[in-house]
Amino acid sequence: MEIDATKALFADSESNAHYVALEHSRSAYSKLLNSTKNPFKIILIYGRPGSGKSYLMQMFYDNKKAELPIFLFKEPTFERIRSLRDIFVEMTGETLPDGLSFEQLLKLFKEKIQKEIYILLDEAQLYDEAALEWIRILSNSPLFKFIISVHKLDKEDILAKAHFKTRTFETIELAYLSRREVAQYIEKKLLMGNDLELLSLFSKNNYRLIHKLTQGNLRDINRLMIRTLEILEHRLDRARTFFGNKLKNKYIEMAALDLKMHHG
Repeated sequence: MEIDATKALFADSESNAHYVALEHSRSAYSKLLNSTKNPFKIILIYGRPGSGKSYLMQMFYDNKKAELPIFLFKEPTFERIRSLRDIFVEMTGETLPDGLSFEQLLKLFKEKIQKEIYILLDEAQLYDEAALEWIRILSNSPLFKFIISVHKLDKEDILAKAHFKTRTFETIELAYLSRREVAQYIEKKLLMGNDLELLSLFSKNNYRLIHKLTQGNLRDINRLMIRTLEILEHRLDRARTFFGNKLKNKYIEMAALDLKMHHG
């Protein structure tokens, strides 16, 4: 058994290869696909940190990049001039002169590009007021379609802004995982690694504790699983007979203490 390979399944990654589709994420993805079939300017994805917004954006991007002109900005790096220049060059292969204004760029897009362009903005609550304003201007053009993710705490504020109030076609909310989904998530991850020996260690009691410690936050589940596996890896070097038994909650609690998730 290679615990290092199993830990990698729980690590944050730009790749969507290890994405686990659970009931709530499948429902959100289906809603997102259906929303894009209708005319829209902005689709808003919101949820608390660790609810899977970035996973959903990445999944949509990976599944659609072969058929759509689609651009994913994982951090607040979508800029007024530079980003539009990069998109234009990638789509047309043409070289642009220096010093073009925002208005001149928009004119070139209208003249040279006839396709709808999908722009995915993750962590959009980090954009400032000026950036939100020109995103609003772009969304008025039939060329640009925005899919934007924000933290749930910022939803009320961002929807109240004039930028998005009348332009959001659909809102999609992602919640934390239920206890049942936590178990499904971990089991599917371990099955991806074909690690049946390690999978056999985990019990309902373990999943119940993991859910209690993380509240179903995906990022925290991943962090806790990696630290738990590191502790097991260290102990298995000394006692291979550990297997055949069920995992004691104390190992998960040790991992949580290391991560400051558990206060005794």
